[in-house]
Amino acid sequence: MNQVVNEHSYFHQQIHTYLDGAMSQQEAEDFLNKVNANPAQLEKLEAEIAFRKAIKEKFQPKAASNALIQSIRSKVHQTAKTAS
Repeated sequence: MNQVVNEHSYFHQQIHTYLDGAMSQQEAEDFLNKVNANPAQLEKLEAEIAFRKAIKEKFQPKAASNALIQSIRSKVHQTAKTAS
């Protein structure tokens, strides 16, 4: 049982490493070859890709307004003057 859990955990770790771009080109190719040979693993990879895509679409970062940016710059400038 522990071996199955460890293999499952290791595979999920590999999925994240692959999707985060942290694998070398050779590691990524080897990983994809392994995944493409196993329909269950391919399904898990595709599900993680879809999940990440949904998160990115749902939670787009909002751009800071020019007024906020100017306010921050002004406070940083004032703090720098005070510290000098």
